[in-house]
Amino acid sequence: MSQAANCYKLQQNWQKAIDCYLDCVSYCTEEAEHASYLLDAAHAAKKISASKYLELGKRAIDAYCLSGRISSAAGLAKEIAESLEEEYDFEEAVSAYEKAAELYNMEEQVTQSNSMIIKASDLRILSRNFNALGASIKVSFILYT
Repeated sequence: MSQAANCYKLQQNWQKAIDCYLDCVSYCTEEAEHASYLLDAAHAAKKISASKYLELGKRAIDAYCLSGRISSAAGLAKEIAESLEEEYDFEEAVSAYEKAAELYNMEEQVTQSNSMIIKASDLRILSRNFNALGASIKVSFILYT
């Protein structure tokens, strides 16, 4: 099934590739495999739909967390946040950066976590959401206490 998905990707038939990857998810038994197939589906979805990319990316993050691959989940949350930022969806990007910060903190990657909190705060300033800046400060306080 994943070979078919790869063939569809080569043909740039993104929807069929997504469908094949999602079929792989339904047939595999290990959570780590779920995450990989969901990630592949998300990357294919990114070509055609930002909302589908976000949905599949969040599912992949959850699957990575369930399989104990927190660093992979954090990296994907950061990737999603950067993509949302490029699309000027600052509100969703802030949420994704905060999720990445939380996940990096769980893995005791403090520098990465701080970097994500700073990005979230920067986006709040860019979007002139000064009232929510306190939320970023609160998140960083909770993560480090």
